[in-house]
Amino acid sequence: FVSTTRQAVSQFALRPADIRPAPPQPAPGQTFAAPMTARPEVRDEAKPPRAPELYIHSWKADVAVCPWNPAHRLMRVVIQLPADQPAATQSFSYPLHVAFDPNNVREYRQLCERHLSAGELRSAGTHSLWYEYLPNGKSEPGKNVATITLPQGRFTTQTVGPFDGSKLSVTERGLDWRSAREDFIFDTAVVGFGLLLRGVNQSPALNHQLVLTLAEKTLASDSTGERRRFVRQVREAKAAAGL
Repeated sequence: FVSTTRQAVSQFALRPADIRPAPPQPAPGQTFAAPMTARPEVRDEAKPPRAPELYIHSWKADVAVCPWNPAHRLMRVVIQLPADQPAATQSFSYPLHVAFDPNNVREYRQLCERHLSAGELRSAGTHSLWYEYLPNGKSEPGKNVATITLPQGRFTTQTVGPFDGSKLSVTERGLDWRSAREDFIFDTAVVGFGLLLRGVNQSPALNHQLVLTLAEKTLASDSTGERRRFVRQVREAKAAAGL
């Protein structure tokens, strides 16, 4: 964990190219014609291409009690962005700043980053950034947790309302994880399982059974079968570990 008195700002490099859809695969026995070889363009390697503006559709943040440590909170930041924008054509990166409020957050750690590729080029993909933090003092609804900024980001549609669209304020809601949205609970299970696999778990209460409890709570809404496949994978990992 990082103390907010020493470092209150966490910086993450957002890479839009991660959400571009995978190129189509040829059918069995089908071969794509190779394009005519073009003369390579000579570029000055000392001058890398300038990063274009980054466009996003929306962003939001969710906060809930951490299932494996009730004294802590989980924070998820979700950014939705179009896959057909120039910023996603090359390996450009854009800084995302998460400034925690030292008055209300004692320490934090970045758990992981997840991205969901767009289904097709004209649709959108998402980046999700996860944090676990310890409130500073009594945690009360309405307290400011963090302020998120994406300096080079622009909305695809003009924002309407009496607020500053250049920053996203995150507040404590006092929400128990059992009352959170199903997608948040399932993603929490995936994040927890990832911590177990990476061996970076810092809480004895985080184990395979807790991951299963979280994931199984969301099986009622599983139209694609993704959640059942995940539950099966966790059960197999639990059995392989002799648990």
